[in-house]
Amino acid sequence: MTIIGFDPDIGKATRFKKGQPSPNPGGRPKSRLLSEALRVRLAEPKPNDPEGRTYAEVVAANLIEIACSQGPGAVTAMGEIADRVEGKARQEIAVADITRELRAKSDAELMFHLENSRWPEGDELPESTSRQNGDEIADAPLNTITGELTARYARHRQEVAGNSVVTVNGDLRTLRRVLHLAVEWGRMEHAPAVHELPQPEGRSRVLSFTEEARYLAKASGNLRDATTLAVDTGVRPNSELLPLKWVDVDLAVRPESPHGVIHIRQGKSDAARRSVPLTPRAAEVLQRRKKEADAEPTHSPYVFPGDGKSGHVVALQHPHEDTVRNTKLEPFEFYCWRHTFGTRAAQSGMDRYSLARLMGHSSPTVTARYYVHVTETHVAAGFGKFVEYQTRNVAEGIATAFPEASDAVQ
Repeated sequence: MTIIGFDPDIGKATRFKKGQPSPNPGGRPKSRLLSEALRVRLAEPKPNDPEGRTYAEVVAANLIEIACSQGPGAVTAMGEIADRVEGKARQEIAVADITRELRAKSDAELMFHLENSRWPEGDELPESTSRQNGDEIADAPLNTITGELTARYARHRQEVAGNSVVTVNGDLRTLRRVLHLAVEWGRMEHAPAVHELPQPEGRSRVLSFTEEARYLAKASGNLRDATTLAVDTGVRPNSELLPLKWVDVDLAVRPESPHGVIHIRQGKSDAARRSVPLTPRAAEVLQRRKKEADAEPTHSPYVFPGDGKSGHVVALQHPHEDTVRNTKLEPFEFYCWRHTFGTRAAQSGMDRYSLARLMGHSSPTVTARYYVHVTETHVAAGFGKFVEYQTRNVAEGIATAFPEASDAVQ
């Protein structure tokens, strides 16, 4: 098969000329750089290609294969080929992987590649451009922030700064809200799109009541009790649940908390400091553990005492993974019990402001706190709905998981 080599001068006659009035004065100045870089990259040999073809030749071959097939895209591909051959291209060729990589590059990097046919290494870029890989967003005026800049910022936060996807996405949500506020307050006309990074399901999975029953049946000791408290209170496992002290456990009966509360004294934000009402099941776990702790010769101040320097259990990863494996459940992170609590509370009819208070979130929305004041009475009323919902479905989950024992449980 004869393959026609790629000519990087294709379309040169129609390119923008210096001094020519721009038909789109508000357009993006980086488009030319990106187009030039795409032409250069398409002319390069594709690594590991057995025929030694360029990227453009591989794209052309794939397009021809589609046009020769009987699939739904055959007619479209044939029209694209006809337009390209006749020199009437209706749109630029977009190679997803190449485009994604190039859009993450700074202007200085693109210029360096055009001049040297390679990407810069080390300190080859001038010092003034050293912030052009994503963290330059810190100095950018709001009206100059683009979707491209936020994508570079996300890459910088994850790859250079070494943050998790969850942390980066939290930053991106904050940035998105800031930009939308700027639009609401008339400081910007339009907010650019801010796309979060793909996040694994590990932390966002919601466990069913049947899965919960199977899990608790295999769990033992600290894991079973920690799981019960996590799924019935929604507290953060590592920073709020495992370091919980007995001094912050109040099992006294009050109208707004008939089964007691636990007090979260510190957390990731001011909103994390809160009092969380207990379900009957959670109160029973704490009452039993308190009785066992009081019987020990050396009384630990922690609900989940440990042998390490911290004095408490710091992780449940290994027993959790063993339990998931023994129950043959799809793998999930222990943190999902907190997410499950939030989802169940919402499903039970609890309003979002009460739920935000219980979860330790600053607010369901940035502006909602200015209009809605959630009192302890509101929280107690919403939590009462959750207790009824949780108690009913826990029993049904046990009955479904263990039909033979349902009569004894009831």
